[in-house]
Amino acid sequence: MAIRFQNFSDMLNQKEIEIILSLLESSSIESKEIKDDLFDHYCCHIEKYISEGLTFEQALVQANQRIAPSGLDEIQRETQILLKYNIMINTRRITYFLGFLFTTILFIGIFFKLMHFPLATIFSFVGLFGLAWIFMPILTYLKLKLNPPKRTFGLVAWIAGLASLSTFALASLFKILHLIGADVILALSFLIFTFGFLPFTFLEMYKRSVEQIKA
Repeated sequence: MAIRFQNFSDMLNQKEIEIILSLLESSSIESKEIKDDLFDHYCCHIEKYISEGLTFEQALVQANQRIAPSGLDEIQRETQILLKYNIMINTRRITYFLGFLFTTILFIGIFFKLMHFPLATIFSFVGLFGLAWIFMPILTYLKLKLNPPKRTFGLVAWIAGLASLSTFALASLFKILHLIGADVILALSFLIFTFGFLPFTFLEMYKRSVEQIKA
Protein backbone atom coordinates (compact mmCIF):
# COMPACT_ATOMS: atom_id res chain seq x y z
CA MET A 1 0.00 0.00 0.00
CA ALA A 2 2.86 2.37 0.75
CA ILE A 3 4.45 1.68 -2.62
CA ARG A 4 1.18 2.27 -4.39
CA PHE A 5 0.79 5.75 -2.88
CA GLN A 6 4.47 6.65 -2.76
CA ASN A 7 4.13 9.44 -5.34
CA PHE A 8 0.59 10.43 -4.44
CA SER A 9 1.45 14.04 -3.57
CA ASP A 10 4.37 16.44 -3.87
CA MET A 11 3.36 18.02 -0.54
CA LEU A 12 3.64 14.83 1.51
CA ASN A 13 6.92 12.98 1.91
CA GLN A 14 7.28 9.24 2.35
CA LYS A 15 7.43 9.44 6.14
CA GLU A 16 4.20 11.43 6.33
CA ILE A 17 2.48 9.01 3.97
CA GLU A 18 3.63 6.13 6.16
CA ILE A 19 2.12 7.86 9.20
CA ILE A 20 -1.26 8.07 7.44
CA LEU A 21 -1.06 4.45 6.32
CA SER A 22 -0.09 3.34 9.82
CA LEU A 23 -3.09 5.20 11.24
CA LEU A 24 -5.42 3.37 8.87
CA GLU A 25 -3.79 -0.01 9.42
CA SER A 26 -4.07 0.29 13.21
CA SER A 27 -7.84 0.77 12.96
CA SER A 28 -10.40 -2.06 12.91
CA ILE A 29 -11.43 -1.27 9.32
CA GLU A 30 -11.29 -4.48 7.30
CA SER A 31 -12.23 -3.35 3.80
CA LYS A 32 -9.25 -2.47 1.60
CA GLU A 33 -11.50 -0.29 -0.58
CA ILE A 34 -12.58 1.77 2.42
CA LYS A 35 -8.97 2.15 3.54
CA ASP A 36 -7.96 3.33 0.04
CA ASP A 37 -10.79 5.88 -0.01
CA LEU A 38 -9.90 7.11 3.48
CA PHE A 39 -6.26 7.44 2.48
CA ASP A 40 -7.27 9.65 -0.43
CA HIS A 41 -9.48 11.76 1.84
CA TYR A 42 -6.73 12.14 4.43
CA CYS A 43 -4.18 13.21 1.81
CA CYS A 44 -6.54 15.74 0.24
CA HIS A 45 -7.52 17.28 3.56
CA ILE A 46 -3.96 17.33 4.90
CA GLU A 47 -2.68 18.99 1.71
CA LYS A 48 -5.40 21.61 2.01
CA TYR A 49 -4.54 22.39 5.63
CA ILE A 50 -0.79 22.46 4.89
CA SER A 51 -1.40 24.91 2.05
CA GLU A 52 -3.17 27.12 4.60
CA GLY A 53 -0.03 27.20 6.76
CA LEU A 54 -0.48 24.31 9.21
CA THR A 55 2.21 21.78 9.97
CA PHE A 56 1.69 18.14 9.02
CA GLU A 57 0.88 17.19 12.62
CA GLN A 58 -1.68 19.97 12.91
CA ALA A 59 -3.14 19.11 9.52
CA LEU A 60 -3.46 15.45 10.53
CA VAL A 61 -5.38 16.41 13.67
CA GLN A 62 -7.71 18.61 11.62
CA ALA A 63 -8.19 15.85 9.05
CA ASN A 64 -9.07 13.40 11.83
CA GLN A 65 -11.69 15.79 13.17
CA ARG A 66 -13.14 16.27 9.71
CA ILE A 67 -13.12 12.65 8.47
CA ALA A 68 -13.54 10.56 11.63
CA PRO A 69 -14.56 12.74 14.59
CA SER A 70 -15.64 9.64 16.53
CA GLY A 71 -12.61 7.60 15.50
CA LEU A 72 -11.87 5.29 12.59
CA ASP A 73 -13.33 2.30 14.46
CA GLU A 74 -16.72 4.02 14.33
CA ILE A 75 -16.53 3.91 10.53
CA GLN A 76 -16.09 0.13 10.71
CA ARG A 77 -19.09 -0.20 13.03
CA GLU A 78 -21.23 1.95 10.75
CA THR A 79 -20.10 -0.11 7.75
CA GLN A 80 -21.12 -3.35 9.49
CA ILE A 81 -24.52 -1.90 10.38
CA LEU A 82 -25.04 -0.80 6.78
CA LEU A 83 -24.06 -4.24 5.45
CA LYS A 84 -26.44 -5.97 7.87
CA TYR A 85 -29.20 -3.55 6.90
CA ASN A 86 -28.67 -4.25 3.19
CA ILE A 87 -28.69 -8.01 3.82
CA MET A 88 -31.93 -7.73 5.81
CA ILE A 89 -33.60 -5.63 3.11
CA ASN A 90 -32.53 -7.99 0.31
CA THR A 91 -33.61 -11.05 2.32
CA ARG A 92 -37.04 -9.59 2.95
CA ARG A 93 -37.36 -8.53 -0.69
CA ILE A 94 -36.59 -12.07 -1.89
CA THR A 95 -38.86 -13.64 0.76
CA TYR A 96 -41.93 -11.58 -0.15
CA PHE A 97 -41.26 -12.02 -3.85
CA LEU A 98 -41.30 -15.81 -3.30
CA GLY A 99 -44.56 -15.46 -1.38
CA PHE A 100 -46.10 -13.48 -4.23
CA LEU A 101 -44.76 -15.92 -6.84
CA PHE A 102 -46.00 -19.11 -5.16
CA THR A 103 -49.38 -17.57 -4.28
CA THR A 104 -49.84 -16.53 -7.91
CA ILE A 105 -48.91 -20.02 -9.12
CA LEU A 106 -51.34 -21.58 -6.63
CA PHE A 107 -54.23 -19.39 -7.76
CA ILE A 108 -53.41 -20.09 -11.40
CA GLY A 109 -53.60 -23.80 -10.54
CA ILE A 110 -56.98 -23.33 -8.83
CA PHE A 111 -58.28 -21.34 -11.82
CA PHE A 112 -57.03 -23.99 -14.25
CA LYS A 113 -58.71 -26.66 -12.11
CA LEU A 114 -62.06 -24.84 -12.18
CA MET A 115 -61.78 -24.31 -15.94
CA HIS A 116 -60.59 -27.90 -16.51
CA PHE A 117 -57.42 -26.68 -18.21
CA PRO A 118 -54.32 -28.89 -18.43
CA LEU A 119 -51.43 -28.54 -15.93
CA ALA A 120 -53.84 -27.51 -13.16
CA THR A 121 -52.48 -30.15 -10.77
CA ILE A 122 -48.85 -29.18 -11.43
CA PHE A 123 -49.51 -25.46 -10.84
CA SER A 124 -51.46 -26.18 -7.66
CA PHE A 125 -48.80 -28.55 -6.40
CA VAL A 126 -45.89 -26.14 -7.06
CA GLY A 127 -47.75 -23.17 -5.55
CA LEU A 128 -48.87 -24.99 -2.43
CA PHE A 129 -45.52 -26.60 -1.74
CA GLY A 130 -43.66 -23.38 -2.45
CA LEU A 131 -45.77 -21.58 0.13
CA ALA A 132 -45.62 -24.39 2.70
CA TRP A 133 -42.00 -25.52 2.40
CA ILE A 134 -40.12 -22.44 1.13
CA PHE A 135 -41.95 -19.16 1.79
CA MET A 136 -43.48 -19.89 5.21
CA PRO A 137 -40.33 -21.43 6.78
CA ILE A 138 -38.24 -18.45 5.65
CA LEU A 139 -40.89 -15.99 6.83
CA THR A 140 -41.18 -17.76 10.19
CA TYR A 141 -37.40 -17.73 10.63
CA LEU A 142 -37.22 -14.00 9.88
CA LYS A 143 -40.14 -13.29 12.20
CA LEU A 144 -38.69 -15.23 15.12
CA LYS A 145 -35.12 -14.02 14.61
CA LEU A 146 -35.60 -10.34 13.80
CA ASN A 147 -38.83 -9.64 15.66
CA PRO A 148 -39.44 -12.41 18.20
CA PRO A 149 -42.89 -12.49 19.86
CA LYS A 150 -43.04 -10.96 23.32
CA ARG A 151 -45.18 -13.81 24.63
CA THR A 152 -45.09 -17.58 24.26
CA PHE A 153 -48.56 -17.47 22.71
CA GLY A 154 -47.27 -15.72 19.62
CA LEU A 155 -44.34 -18.12 19.24
CA VAL A 156 -46.58 -21.19 19.51
CA ALA A 157 -49.06 -19.68 17.04
CA TRP A 158 -46.35 -19.13 14.42
CA ILE A 159 -44.91 -22.63 14.84
CA ALA A 160 -48.37 -24.27 14.83
CA GLY A 161 -49.36 -22.32 11.72
CA LEU A 162 -46.23 -23.42 9.90
CA ALA A 163 -46.71 -27.05 11.00
CA SER A 164 -50.38 -27.13 9.93
CA LEU A 165 -49.62 -25.63 6.52
CA SER A 166 -46.70 -28.02 5.97
CA THR A 167 -48.72 -31.10 6.90
CA PHE A 168 -51.63 -29.90 4.74
CA ALA A 169 -49.27 -29.57 1.76
CA LEU A 170 -47.91 -33.04 2.47
CA ALA A 171 -51.43 -34.45 2.69
CA SER A 172 -52.27 -32.81 -0.65
CA LEU A 173 -49.25 -34.50 -2.23
CA PHE A 174 -50.35 -37.87 -0.83
CA LYS A 175 -53.85 -37.26 -2.18
CA ILE A 176 -52.55 -36.35 -5.64
CA LEU A 177 -50.29 -39.41 -5.78
CA HIS A 178 -52.96 -41.65 -4.16
CA LEU A 179 -50.58 -42.70 -1.41
CA ILE A 180 -51.63 -44.45 1.79
CA GLY A 181 -51.93 -42.18 4.83
CA ALA A 182 -53.22 -39.07 3.07
CA ASP A 183 -56.37 -38.90 5.22
CA VAL A 184 -54.37 -39.30 8.44
CA ILE A 185 -51.95 -36.50 7.50
CA LEU A 186 -54.84 -34.28 6.42
CA ALA A 187 -56.61 -34.88 9.74
CA LEU A 188 -53.37 -34.09 11.57
CA SER A 189 -53.04 -30.78 9.73
CA PHE A 190 -56.59 -29.78 10.74
CA LEU A 191 -55.96 -30.82 14.34
CA ILE A 192 -52.81 -28.69 14.53
CA PHE A 193 -54.61 -25.76 12.93
CA THR A 194 -57.72 -26.06 15.13
CA PHE A 195 -56.11 -26.79 18.49
CA GLY A 196 -52.68 -25.24 17.95
CA PHE A 197 -52.83 -22.25 15.64
CA LEU A 198 -56.33 -20.87 16.27
CA PRO A 199 -56.46 -20.81 20.11
CA PHE A 200 -52.96 -19.36 20.54
CA THR A 201 -53.53 -16.81 17.76
CA PHE A 202 -56.75 -15.51 19.31
CA LEU A 203 -55.21 -15.60 22.78
CA GLU A 204 -52.31 -13.49 21.50
CA MET A 205 -54.78 -11.07 19.87
CA TYR A 206 -56.72 -10.83 23.15
CA LYS A 207 -53.59 -10.14 25.21
CA ARG A 208 -52.47 -7.50 22.72
CA SER A 209 -55.87 -5.75 22.78
CA VAL A 210 -55.84 -5.69 26.61
CA GLU A 211 -52.37 -4.13 26.58
CA GLN A 212 -53.56 -1.47 24.13
CA ILE A 213 -56.53 -0.61 26.38
CA LYS A 214 -54.27 -0.34 29.45
CA ALA A 215 -51.83 1.85 27.53
